[in-house]
Amino acid sequence: MTDIAWYRDMTAAEEAAGVCTDKTGNGHDATLGGSAEFYNFAARGKVLHFPINANSSASVNGTFNLNITQGLSVGAWIYREDDSPGVVINREGSFRLWFPDASGKPCFSVYSGGTWWDAISSDPLPTQQWVFIQGALGPIDTKIFVHGSVKGICHPSGLWNDNSTTILIGRRTLFYNMQFAGYIGEIMIRDAVVDLSAHRVDLKRWIKRNQGEVVELLELHLPTEVLRFCSRPTFISLQVRPV
Repeated sequence: MTDIAWYRDMTAAEEAAGVCTDKTGNGHDATLGGSAEFYNFAARGKVLHFPINANSSASVNGTFNLNITQGLSVGAWIYREDDSPGVVINREGSFRLWFPDASGKPCFSVYSGGTWWDAISSDPLPTQQWVFIQGALGPIDTKIFVHGSVKGICHPSGLWNDNSTTILIGRRTLFYNMQFAGYIGEIMIRDAVVDLSAHRVDLKRWIKRNQGEVVELLELHLPTEVLRFCSRPTFISLQVRPV
């Protein structure tokens, strides 16, 4: 599994420069534009904020092909402020992780054989809550995972289009208004096809963030369990209760 680009663990130096650094070391840094900003989100630390009804994005520097050999996976931790359509990350004519309409259902789209193919979630996502979504393009099918479960699948035909157009975070293109409204805490692009177990490993990796004396815990839960949050400086015990 090869990491192509990874935006996470954002720092004060990145905020001062207005640049989200590619933590893989591949140099695919993303420059903030418009109203996009860094934001301190409680125990989550610094995240990217895209205000409602404001033109904003982060554009990945340079034009380059992904040179995919094993498959493509794109994942993101997101916090939506409303149910408006919006794009998390996009490469026009190649791939897109987004919300195409106001239904709240995330979609992973890939451009193969001269047309777009959509793996769209069967369920809408809640707003005002951190959720991990991830799309995976493989040789047989394309899936979208939502917070630990497979939620959508499609079967593209033809060759997937790898190109060198600009990759944008938070927006479809500079001239097409599909603006994401909310916060993005992490984005990863990989030369790999993640399965459900790999998706859950990615999900759990970001479940804990520390800031000062505040510790926030977010645990992967089963369909019969309740998602619990806590933020306290002292030791406590947690119990998940079935619904």
